[in-house]
Amino acid sequence: MKIKAAASFNGCSIKSDGTVSLSFKIPYSDLAEALKSVMLIDRVMTCGFLVEEKPLPIGKATFGSISIDREGESTLKIETSLDLIRVQVEDLQQVVKAPCSLVMSVKDEANAEA
Repeated sequence: MKIKAAASFNGCSIKSDGTVSLSFKIPYSDLAEALKSVMLIDRVMTCGFLVEEKPLPIGKATFGSISIDREGESTLKIETSLDLIRVQVEDLQQVVKAPCSLVMSVKDEANAEA
């Protein structure tokens, strides 16, 4: 399963236990793709950005939460740990400045065994 949505970086937080929470804003035009992320609950996914069609990997993460405001804009949070994240601060500057897409994918276990 692969989900791709236009997104803008909305910040991150790091807890004392090393848990990293990344937040993204997804516009109404990609609401359907944002809602598909709920199917990723309890699954480890590979996340990354496409910045001007150039891939920028984030690393492995899990679904955190999603909220939708009255204009239909979604705020999607994913969680990871400092050990699993691959993105650098310099790379996040590219995401803040340029239009990008958030890409999340998981292996389909039904097809992986076949």
